[in-house]
Amino acid sequence: MLHTLQFYTKLTKEKLTQSCERNCTSPGLLPSCVDSYFNGISTSIVKVKYGYSISVHVDLIKLLNGKADIKESDYKAVKQKLKEYRTMLLGEDEETEFILIRVDYRSDIRIDDPEERKFLFQLYKKLLNKVGRKQKDVRYDTTIYFQNKSVTVTIYDKQEHKGEDAEVFEENVLRLEVRLGNRHLNYNKRKGIEKTLKSYFKKELWSAYMIENYCPIFFRGDYYKIFLADTIIKNSSLSERDYKRLREFLCDISVHGMDGMIKLKKTNGKGEVKQKYSNEIRRKYLKQLESLGINPVLIPKSFGNCSHIPNRLMQELSKHVL
Repeated sequence: MLHTLQFYTKLTKEKLTQSCERNCTSPGLLPSCVDSYFNGISTSIVKVKYGYSISVHVDLIKLLNGKADIKESDYKAVKQKLKEYRTMLLGEDEETEFILIRVDYRSDIRIDDPEERKFLFQLYKKLLNKVGRKQKDVRYDTTIYFQNKSVTVTIYDKQEHKGEDAEVFEENVLRLEVRLGNRHLNYNKRKGIEKTLKSYFKKELWSAYMIENYCPIFFRGDYYKIFLADTIIKNSSLSERDYKRLREFLCDISVHGMDGMIKLKKTNGKGEVKQKYSNEIRRKYLKQLESLGINPVLIPKSFGNCSHIPNRLMQELSKHVL
């Protein structure tokens, strides 16, 4: 459910000195001194104009000693460990507030076949370059980002990323992450969601963020080569006219990609050049494909004998619809 947290606070020079004296260390060694007592916590201290800026990065899996399946019921254990950390850093100081500035939600999808994982990333690169205000970033072979200034949506091959250092729960895994930045947390606060760990340690909220961010980007339906998709459409209840138009829509996406398909033009009977697929028409065709269980991104002929790939991403997310 949750993976990473980040907190922020400011300390005066006097409070930092007190913390160093309490832990018998210097300001430069204080972070490593305190962190050494906790798994998964990394502290950084930077001198600023009016004192010191403290940033605390928390890896929840490590904090809970390798517990990969973090659930809402783990909130008390996490809260207790963070309380112990705070006491070690600040003693009995109850005035200093640690402000939550980042939350990472995660979901793991196990796909044992490395070739299937590789194929999926090739298909994902055909997706829209921009969804809402999120811009696609495909600079890496096995990682894709969709991000704006406040939210980052990521899918990456955890096995490829970690290599031989992968933990058992990371082997053959595609990791989905939704990172909520400080700007988004502030926005939510104005909408009534308090900027606290308790507010975000909720399965309902995690589920909502995963579904809201991945479904519009990756689409529902399995991946097919054109001949299989054609068979499914032909055997459906669609009219011959709709069948031909939907097949043409799929082929245009296959040739031009999602963005290229949107830019396509056609000349009508009056000689006017217009957009081939209006927003309304695109929504209609995408809805028809979804109802047939077909993803709009087709498997290229160059993928050899692979003619059907289940949409495991959507299969996983569908388990969490509340």
